[in-house]
Amino acid sequence: MSGDLERFPDYLTIPSQMHKYIYLLIMITVFFSCSPKKEKNNKTLTIDLKEAQEGKLSDIFSSIDYKLLDTGDNEFLAMPGKLRIEDSLIFLRDSRLSNILIYNLDGSLNSVIKARLNPGPGEFLQSEDFQIGDNRIKVRDYPQNKSFIYDFEGTLLDESRDEEELYYYFYETKDWKLAYMGYSNGPDSKLFLRKDRLNNELLFQYSFPNEFENFNVGSKDGFMQDYSEPLFYFSIPYSYEIVRFDENGVLDQIIELDIKNGGMTKEERNLWAKERNLRQMIKERKLVEHTDSFFPMQNHFFIHLRQSTPMSAINHFIVYSKDFELMYQGYDLENDLDGMRLDGVPWSYTENSIILMINSNQFYNAYLERFAGKSVKQVKGNVHDFFQKNMDRLKEEQYVMVSLNLKFSH
Repeated sequence: MSGDLERFPDYLTIPSQMHKYIYLLIMITVFFSCSPKKEKNNKTLTIDLKEAQEGKLSDIFSSIDYKLLDTGDNEFLAMPGKLRIEDSLIFLRDSRLSNILIYNLDGSLNSVIKARLNPGPGEFLQSEDFQIGDNRIKVRDYPQNKSFIYDFEGTLLDESRDEEELYYYFYETKDWKLAYMGYSNGPDSKLFLRKDRLNNELLFQYSFPNEFENFNVGSKDGFMQDYSEPLFYFSIPYSYEIVRFDENGVLDQIIELDIKNGGMTKEERNLWAKERNLRQMIKERKLVEHTDSFFPMQNHFFIHLRQSTPMSAINHFIVYSKDFELMYQGYDLENDLDGMRLDGVPWSYTENSIILMINSNQFYNAYLERFAGKSVKQVKGNVHDFFQKNMDRLKEEQYVMVSLNLKFSH
């Protein structure tokens, strides 16, 4: 996924007294909207939740792999955030502590890049986002408006300040940087900024209702790179919309989910965002608040929707071809592959796998509840083999990464 990112480009530095004049000049010349030709690519996917059937994992997945992400005795993962598997390593942001944990593919801990409560030179306060490229990891610190580059052992290689732009999530190449600014940082309710690295030209893209301007909502996924094409996707918080950017970082498609029998209007989502005490109403009406996951895999789009109910949420699994042909729609899939209860929700993705993250103690108890006192067959790589090999560590506060391997290969 990172092959086109040859190196992280250097930032141009401008004397601070010139910033406001240059920025005003750029703002005057900036182009705010996409061409009508590209707007014709917009797509609406109608998803009727009543048409979903209660299904099984084997309907769309061929196998399950389990991996214990073991931080050891001296480190701790409080809350999983963005997860990427690249360069034969697993990169995971702790969304609570802001640390970046780097694991080997066997699940052992390689290194930790730590956030600091009182950061000094070369230290970040909050890791809002990260990107992998050229055997390096770049970390975005929003509160300090800085970026830091480290090697995979956690050694600081570079530090820079983005004086002009405030943004949360990013994707960049040697020619341009694409950034998500949130609901309050961009002009005219624009959410995305594209910055040309050759001439510093700014392009602000995609408007969203300004009713959300006081909300700066986090993203589980940030910018998602397509595994089959040089395209980039971003799921808009508090919405059913996903935006796509082309190989040059320019918005070229808006995908909107038209959810029937469980969808919320934009006005309802806006009201919910402001009045959290309306959550009970969402449960009573069995509504979907937002797009939980939209993953651009090698040959498919995978969508996960979480439908609230008074008792427990209903998990919808939906698969489309890259031509937006519906291939599967089911909910609350029974694990008929190995019988293990999997309470995690789709968290990340690879070329052909959906990744779940489950607390190891929860996994341990679920296994005993399901298999204790029963005759099981331990085969290398299956869930029983995984449990026996990791029984002691599962009792600790670790996390299990579960990979559901998609059955469709083309």
